[in-house]
Amino acid sequence: MNTFKQYGYPASPRFSEEDGWSIFISYIGFFKSSGDFHWDQVSPMFAIHVVLKGRGVFQRDGRKYVVGAGETFTFFPGDRVIYFDHPESPWEYIWFRLAGKNVEKALNASGITRTRPHRKISNPGKLEGFLHEIGAMYDKGRHPPLFPMTAACSCLDMISGGEGDVSTTQIGGKSIADSFVSIVETQMETVPSVGKIAAQMRIDRTTLFRAFIKEHGISPKKFLENRRMERAMELLSKTKLSVKEISDACGFSHPGQFCKVFSLRNGKTPAKWRISGKL
Repeated sequence: MNTFKQYGYPASPRFSEEDGWSIFISYIGFFKSSGDFHWDQVSPMFAIHVVLKGRGVFQRDGRKYVVGAGETFTFFPGDRVIYFDHPESPWEYIWFRLAGKNVEKALNASGITRTRPHRKISNPGKLEGFLHEIGAMYDKGRHPPLFPMTAACSCLDMISGGEGDVSTTQIGGKSIADSFVSIVETQMETVPSVGKIAAQMRIDRTTLFRAFIKEHGISPKKFLENRRMERAMELLSKTKLSVKEISDACGFSHPGQFCKVFSLRNGKTPAKWRISGKL
């Protein structure tokens, strides 16, 4: 029971509740269950869970909510919460912890309260894309000085139906092309298609193509292929992972596809290339 994968990133150390910030995202986490997840706790924090896939049950102080893709459930400090999914509908969600002196006021203004902790997301695609952007920025430890605060407000707006428009020409201060790159980097193990990433960013493929060509000189698809291959070569040369493990880590559908693409590009199979020791 409780087989799942989870990782996450904190905000810059300069952000803490002691500094008196009104509201900010102090941590963002990425969670994927195998369908046997079950947790029971007294929540120590404010935390919004944005469900991307699957369906499960969230129970707060005895009241149950069925929560699926495109919906959120929120923890409030001191709440007794039980939440779980099922084998036929494993959860995948992104969660973020809100901190600051006015968190509950901001949540209430967005329609999220202790008596209404579950709600549908007004713009789930845009919110998902932005959350991956936040994860990429926190991972690298580089973001605009006030980004944790503006990110919190933008996320609440996208949940409640406010403007929160962060994915037109720029997201979090980044261009469309750089936003695409960040999404690829944060989803390397399960890299979606260019079309799905464009949909996640709430732009059409033509807009993405033109912006990427203008900034990088190659198509988004070509960049994606190059990045997968670079990552594969790095893992082959610096780790002892098997070919299958590297194939999975770089988002290839199966090892056979990985070997075929690698051989066409490098003239050798991954195993032979590794033995040759070439970089």
